[in-house]
Amino acid sequence: MAPNYKEPTVLKLAQYLRRECSSDLEKIRAFYIWITNNVHYDTESHFSGRSRPVDALTVMKCKVSVCEGYANLFAELCNCSNIHAKIIPGFAKGFGHTPAKRFNYRGSINHTWNAVYVDDEWHFMECTWGAGYIDKNKRFVWRYNENYFLPDPETMIFTHFPYFDPEVDESKLWQLLSKSIDLKTFNLNIKPTNKSLEWGIEYESHKSAVIDCAKELVVKFKTDLVKLCDTSVYLMDIDGNMLQHHAIVLNGPYDNAFKAIIRPPKVGGYSVKLFATTSPDNKVLSLINEYFVRCREIERRLDPYPEYYGYYGPVHGYLDFGISKGADIRPFYEVHDGFIDLLIPVDYDVDVTARLTYSHGEIPNMDDFVMIQAIPKSMVVNVKFPKSGYYKLTLSFKNDKGNYREAINCLINCIRPSKPCYPYPKTLRHARELKCHLIQPLSQILPCNKNITIKITCENMIAVMVRKHKFKRIGKQYWDFTFETPNMGERIVIYGLDEEDHRMPLYEFITA
Repeated sequence: MAPNYKEPTVLKLAQYLRRECSSDLEKIRAFYIWITNNVHYDTESHFSGRSRPVDALTVMKCKVSVCEGYANLFAELCNCSNIHAKIIPGFAKGFGHTPAKRFNYRGSINHTWNAVYVDDEWHFMECTWGAGYIDKNKRFVWRYNENYFLPDPETMIFTHFPYFDPEVDESKLWQLLSKSIDLKTFNLNIKPTNKSLEWGIEYESHKSAVIDCAKELVVKFKTDLVKLCDTSVYLMDIDGNMLQHHAIVLNGPYDNAFKAIIRPPKVGGYSVKLFATTSPDNKVLSLINEYFVRCREIERRLDPYPEYYGYYGPVHGYLDFGISKGADIRPFYEVHDGFIDLLIPVDYDVDVTARLTYSHGEIPNMDDFVMIQAIPKSMVVNVKFPKSGYYKLTLSFKNDKGNYREAINCLINCIRPSKPCYPYPKTLRHARELKCHLIQPLSQILPCNKNITIKITCENMIAVMVRKHKFKRIGKQYWDFTFETPNMGERIVIYGLDEEDHRMPLYEFITA
């Protein structure tokens, strides 16, 4: 603990804080920790414009100040310890900053921080932002942040631009970069949030906060530091209206890279916000970055996406549901013939349900257009699309507690629908338990009084029965036979038979 303020000087505080330090690095760390944990940000002065004294001694005694007081106190503690420190004024993208805001040299500086000379080179020190932040209610929130202790100049320049008025060229030296940038570039740069910095998120495609686009914008970001368990993108017009049918996030299963795709519905300006979380149990995602997008051209035909706030692809921890490592599960598929068959390898028997969502609204009996079949060491997901457009396919797996949890979300764009498009046959419990694979027919509606060919594979039954007729297998596990369907409106059930001739219903059809 630091001494009580019976001690009259900053020198006494410096002596106390460095008493067990053996290097300048340890000393400035002690100063940083004390300031960020003891000096409360003065929001009253910040928002009213009426500033209290910001000299180092007053800040030390009162323990409340704006940024200039934080910087003055840190500089004086260093000065008392024979460590070179500099107070740096300039522009910062702090509370209330938006990508559309522009700083200029004629305007007033809005922030102050430090540079300190340690280990034979200059480093930044940002005590104000290291102490906490201002929330949406304009209240200061204590939140110690390690990221602002000697932050990397390459990262710092996204949010802090030194300016010693009117010395523009000298100011550039205090960017501490091998190649300095100008104020225009600074204005365009993104403003990574604290969480973005903490999680080491890299913005591969767009480092400018203001983006001009035509028709479609793709923003790529990744991190090698942590695992992002969920991500989301919000698209809003200039009036603040959410446009979630026009923005998605795609993810691959083997890397921590994401791709946000934005397709504005009209020409004009938009806000794009990226959110993420590193906790699988945290449903509240943190803002990581924000862009201002100026769209100058839109798609001639713009199909909406399904409304969805997560990312497409396997969810965090999907291997825990029995899906085999190395399974080729893509976040996005495009189909041109109205159907898709997905083969997903599994390590053990799984219990799965499917939900199909159409972007243009409800389709009657939508889930009947998905068929899940269990085969040895894999599951087959057959999907038909009765209309063109985007669909969201959700596969939920039953966990060891008996609850179904989402494991896979896929976005599928159907270019041409299946015509005619009838629902799949009803798959009954025994078909899944026996690991039957129905190859033909894949329609619940069969023509009446017609010869129909049935093709099934299954290792776990002896014979197949349809309308009291038994059919023997070809080889060890294959059936290929023809039967005549009954009159219109009659139900047809395919049964599997075991060695004792027990009938096990597998699939159900109806004639039309």
